[in-house]
Amino acid sequence: LRKALRAHPCHGCSDREHHARWHERHLSARKEIASLENKVQGRTSSIARQFDRICDVLLHLGYLEHAGDDLAVTPSGRVLSRIYCERDLLAAQCLTRGIWANLEPDELAAVATVLVYESRREEGDEPQAMPEGTVSDALLATAQIWGELKDIEAQYRLDELPTLDTGFVWPTLKWGRGQVI
Repeated sequence: LRKALRAHPCHGCSDREHHARWHERHLSARKEIASLENKVQGRTSSIARQFDRICDVLLHLGYLEHAGDDLAVTPSGRVLSRIYCERDLLAAQCLTRGIWANLEPDELAAVATVLVYESRREEGDEPQAMPEGTVSDALLATAQIWGELKDIEAQYRLDELPTLDTGFVWPTLKWGRGQVI
């Protein structure tokens, strides 16, 4: 084996050790590249999976439809595309179902606070009482739709929807009516 090593053409190379170090660097770089490619692939596929799940929810709710091998936006989907808030799907569902259609402007403003408001109160703080009548009915219907969406998104393994916070309903309603807050 020693004779075979000494007889090899590389054995007599004066830069043999230098070449060996470069070979080690090359192998190390290839391993690092493979590791980075695996990380990128894992992240890319998780984003793609999340996107596919969102598309499945939108298909389920009728905001998208199959058009051959592609997806197409429905008229309801066009409405959704113009809503910009964290609870945009909830807003679109409420609009599509006409939940807020009979609300006065001050009442609509009060109900819409559940789409954007998140209080900073402590866990032990008491929730405020809800207004009677159309505002209460609209809030209950909105909460029911929120529950349905929460179940649908859980079915498709999406992140949980944030809970609705009614803490700004009364102040907004009073403000909309010109009352002192």
